[in-house]
Amino acid sequence: MTSLLNTTAALRHATPIPAGVTLEQAIASVQNHEGFIKLTDRVHALPAGLWDSDVVSTYEFTDLEKGMFVRLRSPLSVMMETVWEVREVEGSPGALELVEEVNISCSRLLVGVIKGQCEGNWKGIHEKMVALMEGKDVVKDA
Repeated sequence: MTSLLNTTAALRHATPIPAGVTLEQAIASVQNHEGFIKLTDRVHALPAGLWDSDVVSTYEFTDLEKGMFVRLRSPLSVMMETVWEVREVEGSPGALELVEEVNISCSRLLVGVIKGQCEGNWKGIHEKMVALMEGKDVVKDA
């Protein structure tokens, strides 16, 4: 049973993958669990003292045919379920894109903050993931 104080939000972000990256390279990069953890955001204290130190989250990874499913659980009953996939761009044969589809489940009081962090940080994470697909070592700088 879902509490009246909880809500959900859905986000979708897509980034073109450079032409020199093969489908296999892109999928292997997305399915790199350790690399993924190193690229994800570090969440610091939230406003109003809800968290007074860095947030510790638990991740679950499941590889998919063309990507990965990630379930992230954080304090205060925050859960994010994300499908990362490499897809062919419709109407552009051979063109690939990285697609992130996020479902957020949390308190109504936190949904704006969590959504705002996702919206503010997705481009940087996608850029690093695409750089990994191209063989660049961006994990050390994450």
